Amino acid sequence: METVKTDRKSFTFTWKIKNFSFCWHGNYEDICSPTFQVHTKDITSWRLELSPFTVNNYIVCCLWKVKDVPSSFSVGYELSFLTQNESTLNSVEVSAAAFKEELYSVPLRVHRDVVFGEERASLLPNDTLTIQCKIWEVEGSILETERCFAETEIEVQHNSSIFTIERFSSLKQGEKSTQTSSRTSTTKQYFIFSMYLEDRVNMNIEINPVDTKAIKLCKCQMFLLDAAGKRLKCGRYEFLPNAEETNPPWVFALSFIRRNLTENKRQYLPNDVLTLQYEIEFSTGRQTGKILKPDSHQNLQKVTHNVATDNFPCSVEKYSASSLSWKDDLLSMYIDSLFCDIKLKTSAEFFPVHSLILRIRSPVFNDMMTAYDCESLKEYVYIEDLDANTVRKMILFLYTDTLDDLDWESAKNLYSAANKYEITSLKHLCSSFLKENLEPTNCCDILYMADRYQDHSLISAVQSFISKYDKEILVSEVWRNLEEKNSLLACKTLRKLYVEKLAEIISLGLL
Repeated sequence: METVKTDRKSFTFTWKIKNFSFCWHGNYEDICSPTFQVHTKDITSWRLELSPFTVNNYIVCCLWKVKDVPSSFSVGYELSFLTQNESTLNSVEVSAAAFKEELYSVPLRVHRDVVFGEERASLLPNDTLTIQCKIWEVEGSILETERCFAETEIEVQHNSSIFTIERFSSLKQGEKSTQTSSRTSTTKQYFIFSMYLEDRVNMNIEINPVDTKAIKLCKCQMFLLDAAGKRLKCGRYEFLPNAEETNPPWVFALSFIRRNLTENKRQYLPNDVLTLQYEIEFSTGRQTGKILKPDSHQNLQKVTHNVATDNFPCSVEKYSASSLSWKDDLLSMYIDSLFCDIKLKTSAEFFPVHSLILRIRSPVFNDMMTAYDCESLKEYVYIEDLDANTVRKMILFLYTDTLDDLDWESAKNLYSAANKYEITSLKHLCSSFLKENLEPTNCCDILYMADRYQDHSLISAVQSFISKYDKEILVSEVWRNLEEKNSLLACKTLRKLYVEKLAEIISLGLL
């Protein structure tokens, strides 16, 4: 095998795969890079194809020709896995290959135990794998030395929530305490979590995805929350597409036993309540990619590939990403009522909208539209519990992802609307506004609303505010109103304040 001359003109293609540990692909299923062109006397098209799992537990990458190359065309190539500092870990080099009959190159291999074990920090910085391909023409030469960069990202969804088990000490063996996770703004997938006693000692977590086929790979981390809110890791589960047992429910044991909790009730079981937190990450089978030549920003292309509905994983479609005026275009279509196919109707006003926009932006609206499709499409969708101004602002956000002229009252109303229709990004914006505009006169209303929607981040922010201004708030009329409306919430808040004050006194050595 010859060594490539350092002065030879070559084409270098560098491909990064983000969230690589979430690759769901089974044996010899491939991830394809965007197609790239090499400019010689003949323009040729190529791509890299990578198999994350093979029978012998190797990661395999090949160079593929996309179109037939001229019969006289012969190239040399080098494929390499690059480390974080761009040095080569594994590589394969061929000095001359005709690519007349063969569709693909000699494979580049690395064992998965190397990538996810001893060399993980170097090969997967930020969970990103980098492959480099160099191509040069044997007879003739590359017209110019070129570099091309591409990026593929495995789409990963995130979900996190608090899981409380009340009356823990009376829980019987095999009896399940269950909670359903909330859906995200970009997917309808969610999970049913259960905790149960396997026997008198051990505790298990059971995870059931609502749509098993849509979950390609899943990772879950469990935490135990003590009385002070400190998180302790207590279990981790990872569902891999090629594991021997992949059918749900997915069950794993918590790292502590029942006696650890019952012997430390004050710390771990305040009011006989066990509090867990789960953080779950999963892939639903989508990946996005882009290819960019540094010398020409016009060559930026975006590739979207939905594996769940595509029988040909390497067949991709390219879209131009040169324009960012889509928000203005969508807003114009809404304002001018162009091609609107349904109306949102309040008690005082109706709003012509595009059902597709509502479906994409809100899982709840999507379910409503699907129900209407089944019944035969109706002209109106009735919004009975929101005023016209709130609906108008919500629609504008769905079309433009922005909020204008937000005030306290509209933020509260939009926050409620965002929770009802599961518009997560709108909920976060309104929640941030409410946190930044808390006052002693309004904090109890927000605490009550946050508890209603189980928004633990907002609850914590309001309780911290009350702790800061407790002398003013706890003797106010708004606090007495909260005690009447939700005495349990008021008690929980007082207990949190007491625990924080006690911890502060202990830390100062005053007790």
